[in-house]
Amino acid sequence: NPLDIERVEVVKGASASTLYGAQAGNGVIQIFTKSGAQNSDGVRFHVRSEGGVSDVERDFGIATRHALMLDETGTQFCQFVSGQPACARTFDYVKTAYAINNTPGVTVPPAPSMPVDPGSGTSGPVLRQRFAIEKWPATTYNAVDIAVQPHLYTQNSLDMQGRISNTSFFASASYMNQPGAIRYLSGYKRSSVRLNVDQQIGQQWQVAVRTYYSHSLSDGSDQQDGGQSFFRLTRSPPIANPLAMDTLGRLYVRTNLQSGGLQNENPLFRLLYQKQWDYSDRILGGTDVRYSPFSWMDVTGNFDFDIARGRSELFRDKGFRDNFNSPTTQNGYLYQYADGTDGINTSVNLTTRHEVGGLQIRPSLRYFYEQVDNQWRDLRGSFLAVQGVKAAVNATQNLQIGSNFETTKQMSVAGGLSLEYKNRYLVDGAVRRDGNSRFGADNRWATYGRISGMWRLTQEPWWFLPPVTELKFRASYGTAGNAPRFNAQYEAFSIATGGVVSFGTMGNAKLRPETMHEIEAGVDMELLSRLLITVTYAQTETKDLMWPAPMPAATGFAQQWQNVGNLQNKTWELSLDMPIVRTRDFSWSTRVSYDRTRSVIDKLLIAPFSYGADYQGTLSMFQMKSGEQYGTFYGRWFLQSCDQLPHFQGSPDFRAMCGPGQDFQINDQGFVVWVGAGNTPQDGITKNLWEAKLLPANAPYGYALYW
Repeated sequence: NPLDIERVEVVKGASASTLYGAQAGNGVIQIFTKSGAQNSDGVRFHVRSEGGVSDVERDFGIATRHALMLDETGTQFCQFVSGQPACARTFDYVKTAYAINNTPGVTVPPAPSMPVDPGSGTSGPVLRQRFAIEKWPATTYNAVDIAVQPHLYTQNSLDMQGRISNTSFFASASYMNQPGAIRYLSGYKRSSVRLNVDQQIGQQWQVAVRTYYSHSLSDGSDQQDGGQSFFRLTRSPPIANPLAMDTLGRLYVRTNLQSGGLQNENPLFRLLYQKQWDYSDRILGGTDVRYSPFSWMDVTGNFDFDIARGRSELFRDKGFRDNFNSPTTQNGYLYQYADGTDGINTSVNLTTRHEVGGLQIRPSLRYFYEQVDNQWRDLRGSFLAVQGVKAAVNATQNLQIGSNFETTKQMSVAGGLSLEYKNRYLVDGAVRRDGNSRFGADNRWATYGRISGMWRLTQEPWWFLPPVTELKFRASYGTAGNAPRFNAQYEAFSIATGGVVSFGTMGNAKLRPETMHEIEAGVDMELLSRLLITVTYAQTETKDLMWPAPMPAATGFAQQWQNVGNLQNKTWELSLDMPIVRTRDFSWSTRVSYDRTRSVIDKLLIAPFSYGADYQGTLSMFQMKSGEQYGTFYGRWFLQSCDQLPHFQGSPDFRAMCGPGQDFQINDQGFVVWVGAGNTPQDGITKNLWEAKLLPANAPYGYALYW
């Protein structure tokens, strides 16, 4: 519950690893919840209700013209008939859609073929012969506008906080209902309760207990990926009415009569007739104990746990309509999934404080242990025996059962020393020994450290600029380890039907943790006790970068997690905090910040290779090679200058062929296009150049170009 949050702190790099081990190598976001520790005696109640409306950001618009062939009246669509002229037979789009969808049972008849049917699989001359200039001959619909149905959002919370003698407390309860803005979806609901208690025991003991429970419910996660309802919204033609129903009260399944409509059914169909519910329960708890036997010594310890349980249910009932008339789809499908995460961590800290002259000395020791267990199991099956039964026994074919269990353990021992002299100079350092079960079997332990320093010039007796009320120089250097994913060190196989084993990922017992070496320097300056300016520069070198490297075919494995090289990050951060109004009852301030990060692959120990995301068209959009900026996109782009044309020795000089009156010219949109010598980009109609083609042998890069 965001209303329970007191403050949020971000701990970066080596400092985060000192607190939480290798799992925190990329930094930690610490969320502190309210406790009532600062309250005076008494109890206060606070009630808050908020509401709003969920909606999409904007409507991106639907094409209002098409390239399909119509008859001479402009009201009937041409139908393809083998051996007959293009428009020998016609049909009414709306009436045909009604006839197709109004058939009883689950079978969906095929739609008429069209002589010109532009789509993702269309190629050849038709793309240059037809243009999206025809008006739809019937009522048009905006599928996105129909799918969007704004709903009211509400969140109500009640909290109680206060102090009674040496006991302070904070308790809250909250309920949030966010139905979202998509028709037929229920959205997200969450209930939560929290109880935090702080107890002072005498002068030497302090005990803090934190507890939290939440339950949430959501639907629609099965419609997010490509090919699902949100994707199909972009494939719905304006003439298709997603809300159309047949005489039996069923939503149309085939609203798009083009060939692409076969796989892109009515985008609302599965939102209404196929449901996936996701449930989540989470319990967080912890105890912090502080013991101060002497004024110069503190011993602190904590024990925290995190228990999460989730389950999902997807049900597609028997009798489901399908454009492909697939028996597997029509006879229903069920999927059930459950997972659990059990995490514990504990730490013990010893800190002492000493003073010699004006020098403050604070040595410390820390022990940290964490264990996280994850498990899941699922089952799925199709060809349901009867309608309406969600029990697994109802599935009769294509039965699959899966399960997984993994555990991660990490241990850390650290020692530190902090020195501060007359509130002007500060030096802080620590050495840490980390062990992690995710490190390779031959590299279970690693040693890291950090050191930092600060100089407050404004505390010097010789300081001579009174308007500068604070000027602080700071610098730090530290190392931290980054743990690999759980299965990176193990050999992975897949087992297909019949027990056939296939190789997946080759194991690597020698996998080392990534080691980050970070140098940071900065300046903090305050002017007139009001304006705060901060400048920070950081450079991080990540050595032994872990990556799934492609393997030679002879190994039988597709990839292996390896330490492939080094990655360098350079970051600049600037911020300006300026109070505008500051009174006893009202404050108003503004903050302006800027940051820039550049990540470069500094070193690569294997051959360069391509990689990407797990989505269509993105599998090789990046390149891993030495000197390359990390995340640089590779692909095709539109040339905007003649100098960008190829200029290879022994081939046509395409740059010399670019310019006014030449084969290549810059059109009115600023792009280099092929028009043919003696033509201009404006001659398409007057010279009938629509069918003109530059053969691959005469074109740049060997690809055919069209006028």
